[in-house]
Amino acid sequence: HLDQQLELLARKQKQLQVTSPIAGEVITWNVHDRLIHRPVDRGHMLLSVADPSHPWRLELRVPEDRMGHVAQAQKAVGEELRGEFILATEPGKTYQGAVANVHHRAEVRDNQENTVLVEVAIDKEQLKQLRPGATVIAKLHCGRRSVGYVWFHDLVEFVQSRVLFRL
Repeated sequence: HLDQQLELLARKQKQLQVTSPIAGEVITWNVHDRLIHRPVDRGHMLLSVADPSHPWRLELRVPEDRMGHVAQAQKAVGEELRGEFILATEPGKTYQGAVANVHHRAEVRDNQENTVLVEVAIDKEQLKQLRPGATVIAKLHCGRRSVGYVWFHDLVEFVQSRVLFRL
């Protein structure tokens, strides 16, 4: 009976080992202090792991109401939709990228509005300091429009969706 209990405890102890699905570096700050005496359940995110040797991508959370513009631009330009971004730590320098992937589903993330995840491929050689999780301000180039459209398209879309649609 004791051998069965010992075997059961060994299996439970083996299940406590957590492995990363990718090879890379742990980028979570102060790991020991974050995990010590912390109760953990299945599915909890404990650490962040990044592989700096692979290509880097920005994950942009584009509001769902802006995705029509992005889809139209992709049809006009093709898959090579360009964008630019600035880092919060270096606001004076602009970097370039290209849309690599647009997810097909909108989701609510971080208690914000419905957003669609857009991945932008970047050349990591142009960045001096790579920081996973860094904040960026980005814009996607969706073509040229008149100044009036750029300034008032939100108002026009609001009237179309909230006023004219209800008539």
